[in-house]
Amino acid sequence: MIKVKTTRKGSNTEQYLLKIRKGFNEEQIRIIAEKSLEKFKQNTPSKSGLTAESWFYTYYKEGDNWVINFENNNIQNGMNVALLIENGHATPSGKWVSGKHFIEQTVKEINNDILNNEWKELTKDE
Repeated sequence: MIKVKTTRKGSNTEQYLLKIRKGFNEEQIRIIAEKSLEKFKQNTPSKSGLTAESWFYTYYKEGDNWVINFENNNIQNGMNVALLIENGHATPSGKWVSGKHFIEQTVKEINNDILNNEWKELTKDE
């Protein structure tokens, strides 16, 4: 069980905890999704830019939770190019091309951005 006690009414902590209890609203989710989409596009290794520009997102509410899905629709020969870049792949000649792990890194960056923004909100001056 988590218990939170504040020492004065109207403190940033109290206001913040009341706000997050309500959760994110749709506009906040859309802003997070848009900023995150730009991060996916920027972090995607690219020769032609097609894979970077093929990212898109959808979001929806499931119960009390928001879900944001990021997808890439650059498909070549039945394979998702973003996943080939992420995980690595063999070439037709048998050579192995190592993965870049940019999706994993982008997700970490997005999580850190959200946490940092929330921390700034919590610790801002009154």
